[in-house]
Amino acid sequence: MEKYTVRCITIEFIEDPQQGLSKDVETGTQPSHDANESEEARFPRQISANPGSLFNVANYIGCAVSIVLLVLSLYWGDGMSFIATLLLSALSSLAGLVNKCNIDPQKRNQKRSVPIGDVVVRYPNGSMVVVKCHENVARELFFAPEVIKYFVEEAWICRLISLSGTLMLMGGVICLASSEKKSQIAWAVSYILINILYWLAAALPPRHHWNTSRYNTVEHSISTGHRCDDYTTALWKAMCAAKCPKKDEQVEDMSEEIDHWAKISGALPRSEAWEKWLTSAKEKADEARFGPESGSMKKYDYNWDRARDCIIVPDFDPVAKWNELTGIEIQDRT
Repeated sequence: MEKYTVRCITIEFIEDPQQGLSKDVETGTQPSHDANESEEARFPRQISANPGSLFNVANYIGCAVSIVLLVLSLYWGDGMSFIATLLLSALSSLAGLVNKCNIDPQKRNQKRSVPIGDVVVRYPNGSMVVVKCHENVARELFFAPEVIKYFVEEAWICRLISLSGTLMLMGGVICLASSEKKSQIAWAVSYILINILYWLAAALPPRHHWNTSRYNTVEHSISTGHRCDDYTTALWKAMCAAKCPKKDEQVEDMSEEIDHWAKISGALPRSEAWEKWLTSAKEKADEARFGPESGSMKKYDYNWDRARDCIIVPDFDPVAKWNELTGIEIQDRT
């Protein structure tokens, strides 16, 4: 995001794991499902790799290239190239086997009343994202430790596989160096092609690599726009978005939470003037509400192509208030 940009999004489970009910965040109704569709297909219980990502496409192409190299080695009668292809192809499979893993999202085992799960993400360039979500969603995406379950968990098995891979790499390189020139050229072209694909895949944003179908994400517009000219205005808009109650939610006093977040996270400098500014801004931010008006909206992500429930920012000039308080503080000191 560009500097001093404020966004507000709502993230909900497509199906509530606590109640087993499907809910569409756009309409609040239960979405229709195929009667023959499995529960796991409708609501995956783990965040997994996206089957259609460019990384997987590169893997499929790499497998096809290995088969082509094997066929060409047999056609040319180049036994050393054939052995090199077998060894180096098996090496990549072993490396994938050692690193194969799944992310196990941590869930709350006890069913009791929990605090709201809204999160404010602050970036180094002064941009902020206000995430409105249930505590279970916040726990899974932001707070809970990532528990990674590897396919091969025994350390001695991993070391044995690594040793085998090293020997296969050395043997493959020796065999490839002893193969015919045309086989080496075919290998060089294949290596360059596969590396280009992997570099392109690594350049894509992370959202293209992960299957996040268990979540439904909606972005909200802001009546005064997402972009800000300075950090003070961005902080003010983030406070308004944070204090806006979600749909069908009772209005709660968020002053203490915002005060704690602004001070502990370092979003607010520690000074008497900023303390007074925060008090005034919190009182005015209580008037922030969701409304039907449409604010200026930029499509940062094609997945969020619709803005719903515009956040109505109260009439308040945070910079003018800061200048006023700063002037008062200077006069007091003199």
